[in-house]
Amino acid sequence: MSESLAAHARRSLAGALDGYVKEGVFMTKPATHMASILLAAVSIGHLLRALFGVQVTLADRLIPMWVSWAAFVVAGGVAVMLWREARNKT
Repeated sequence: MSESLAAHARRSLAGALDGYVKEGVFMTKPATHMASILLAAVSIGHLLRALFGVQVTLADRLIPMWVSWAAFVVAGGVAVMLWREARNKT
């Protein structure tokens, strides 16, 4: 049986609105992917600061290392949650 042109157009439009396919990976929320990548970079930056002991001062105050450890955990956790949420096709 031949599919009507209108039915094919509706199905194609619905597929386009669901997301897009890039290199075989179905991505439904590209902005969420970008946010998770940004948060992962922030998390890695805090991890590197904590591991290498880089001192940061802000307005003549020394920022303690525990702040970077906490930021590493929080930003990394949110990055993972966003990445998983963006991968779900709902």
